[in-house]
Formats: sequence, C-alpha cells, structure tokens
Amino acid sequence: MSITAEELDRKLALDEDYQNRRKKLDEKFDNIEKFLSHKEQGLLLKLADIGIYINSIYDLVNSPNNYSVAIPLLIRELREDHHPRIMEGIVRSLTIRTLNKNEDLWSAIYDLLKKTKPNKQMEDPLERGLQGAIVALIYTFSIKANIDRLEKIVNDYPEIDDIDALEEKLEKLKKRM
Repeated sequence: MSITAEELDRKLALDEDYQNRRKKLDEKFDNIEKFLSHKEQGLLLKLADIGIYINSIYDLVNSPNNYSVAIPLLIRELREDHHPRIMEGIVRSLTIRTLNKNEDLWSAIYDLLKKTKPNKQMEDPLERGLQGAIVALIYTFSIKANIDRLEKIVNDYPEIDDIDALEEKLEKLKKRM
C-alpha cells in the first residue's frame, strides 16, 4: 500500500527516532556551513577590497554580474592554502571559456592538479569534488590550441577523477586535426 507525501510527512513528524536523526544531521550541516564560512572570510575580504561583495565564493559561479576584475585575484588564490571546498568554488568561478589561453591560470591549475587527490583517496566527503571541478575547467578549455596541454594532463595524471571525459575530448580534438 502506498502513501502520499503528506501522509509520510505526518508519519515522520511523529517518529521520534527520525526526528532525532534529522536534528543531528541538521546540526552537522550547520557546523559544516559555519566552518567553511569561517575558512573563506579572508578570500571574501580580498574580493570586497576590489568591489566584489559576496557571501560565498560559490556566489560567483552563477552570478549574472561581471566579476572579471576578480580574475587575477582568483588565479592567485589557486596557489594559496584554502580548504578543498573553497578551492573548488574558485576553480568553478574560473571555468570561463574565454580564459582558455590564460597562461597564469593554466600554470596554477596544473600545479593544483599535482597536489589534489582523486575522490577515491579522500576519506572526508567534505574534501571531495575539487578534482572534478578541475577536470570540468580543463574540459571547457580543451580546444585545438590547447591540445598539447590536454595531452600532457591525460598522460601525467591517468588516475584523476573523470579522466575518461578528458581522454575522449583529446581523441575528438586529434581527429579534427
């Protein structure tokens, strides 16, 4: 017998065990949010100094506003010691196709890739996702002009997350040449 969502909500509202688990989970997420918010304050202050006022680095990712003035700062921040989640937000904010020939960005991404573990090697789920963001950036930047860079990354880092997508992109680019 199936029940409606409304009936399930009423049932769960009366389930003390579920409510206790839900409360613990909510507290855990609140603590994670506070932890990351504290960790990114320095970056947010630097952005505010150049006129970019946001609450989180992730606010840039889907922002309709132009934040090109922040690009040099964000590239420099890739070389700083930030929590992986914050680095992921920085990488995502730099995944802009028109930056695909920016030498400083390529250098910083390559250096970051060297020191970033694949998800399967990370015990803390909160630290996972950075390599996926790096791969998305590399994929977005993969044009004929960058084929040598892409080939070097594929050859040097065969264990990175989502390597299949980069290998496939490399093969497509080679066929077009």
